[in-house]
Amino acid sequence: MGLTKLLSSEQQELFYMEYHKFLLKAKLSKNKYLLHDFFNQLKSKYPTFNNYKEKELSNKIIALRRVEGSEYWPNLNDVKNYISPYASDFLQKSHQSALLAVEIYNKPLVTYKSEGFIVLMMIAWTSLFHSIFTSNGESIRYNDGNYFDLRKCVKKYTGKLKNEIEANMNLLIDIRDKITHRENTTIDEKLFGYCQACLNNYQEILYEHFGQSYSLPTTLAYSLQFSKKHLAIQLEALKDYNKNYNYKILDFIKEYENRLYKNNPDIFSSQSYCYRIYIVPKLVKEKSAEAAVEIIDYDALDNDVAKNIDKAILLIKENRVGGNFFKASEVCKIIREKLKNKKGDDWKFSPSYHHSKVAKYFKIREGYKTNKPEITRKEYCLYEPIFGQYIYSKQWIDFLIKKLKDDNIYSDIFKTA
Repeated sequence: MGLTKLLSSEQQELFYMEYHKFLLKAKLSKNKYLLHDFFNQLKSKYPTFNNYKEKELSNKIIALRRVEGSEYWPNLNDVKNYISPYASDFLQKSHQSALLAVEIYNKPLVTYKSEGFIVLMMIAWTSLFHSIFTSNGESIRYNDGNYFDLRKCVKKYTGKLKNEIEANMNLLIDIRDKITHRENTTIDEKLFGYCQACLNNYQEILYEHFGQSYSLPTTLAYSLQFSKKHLAIQLEALKDYNKNYNYKILDFIKEYENRLYKNNPDIFSSQSYCYRIYIVPKLVKEKSAEAAVEIIDYDALDNDVAKNIDKAILLIKENRVGGNFFKASEVCKIIREKLKNKKGDDWKFSPSYHHSKVAKYFKIREGYKTNKPEITRKEYCLYEPIFGQYIYSKQWIDFLIKKLKDDNIYSDIFKTA
């Protein structure tokens, strides 16, 4: 019997569906399956296939693979890399949506670029999650038959960077809903870090589940900047405009980050939640063939290099919880102003001695003892690796004012003075 006549169209459709169900079962199982197991399962479920020998059915698969491609008829021996056509459709949609999102964002003359990027990346992420869940044999539909929306997918996902992705995506989903009818485009700078983290996370998870062949192109150029600096008056004008016309979105972001920082300070400071960068002019040797742009891991820098990063040209300034973070000198100035009436006009509170003493007394930065300065009491203090220094929260200032008013506590802190 010829291969084209071996199966009826109805049988061939069943053959295709059952074969992919079997491949998924084999991928998810710890047991090793053979084609013989598939044929036994097929014949048990559909007795009409008992009319064919296993050799005939095996040759049919080989013939169909030659005609339609291995994407539709994968080899059982390579089941660990199996992606069902159903999941592949979601994956292709996801991949294309992500590429379009990046293309729109990087076009200099495109307006509403943040909106366009966020909307397309929400589609990309939704389809990526559907592809992951389908590949794992999990449901992607509600009881009414509709597909899971993105919020449901984010909540359901339990893989790599779960918490960071959830924090980043929940913020962008809310922003997407709020900016649908926004008419101005002046908050792109504020949203950049969240958009870049969203893209970085997408690439990470895409590679994690589907390998290098589905990764986004690595040839995307960095967006060129029209100028390397802005006049102070220009920046102030932009801030004023943002406050007047974008206050709802900016206030929403501030409130969201306040809650996130309070409940999950580690996630708040993660680059996978918001990608915060500095652009540093790069000097190279004459006739060097080094790349013009290089991403540096600041955590790996030695102290001397880190101390010089403050000479960088700042592209994006990290905006921590509405700007309520202070250097030790600023903390001391505020403390002195608040307590000088109680302590006297000649009372001093210096960064190097007094503030250092209270920081040690209340144990807010104990990590320095083990050469891990990033270990701090997050509600009061954070370590800034770029400049190699500690910064302190408004909560720390309020806490100190309250404690230092108590003469017994004050005397106990400085009893060795």
